[in-house]
Amino acid sequence: MIVPMDGVDTFTGGLHDGDFMHTVALFSMRNNGIEVVGGVDPKTEEV
Repeated sequence: MIVPMDGVDTFTGGLHDGDFMHTVALFSMRNNGIEVVGGVDPKTEEV
């Protein structure tokens, strides 16, 4: 599975720091075998 970083996001509110949790989630995905890429070029559909 390939996940583009710019294709996932989270929220900030209360005790939930969106920027930090975004980083933690991407790190967790990577550690569980998911290929995390910077983004997808919509013109070529290549990662």
